[in-house]
Amino acid sequence: MTLMAVFYYFDAYKPKIGPVGNGPDPDLILTNFLGMIVTGGCFIIIGLIGVHIKRKLKHKK
Repeated sequence: MTLMAVFYYFDAYKPKIGPVGNGPDPDLILTNFLGMIVTGGCFIIIGLIGVHIKRKLKHKK
């Protein structure tokens, strides 16, 4: 998710062909980018917690 956020950010500012006035919306791009980064960070933290719990249960037996 974090890598997708970086790709989205660079893709959003890549020049595109279209009518004048259809440029990128910086506020929307930044909001989506930060939301994706936070979501990706949460996934990483949840994964690390899951690995920690699994290791703890494995050593308990």
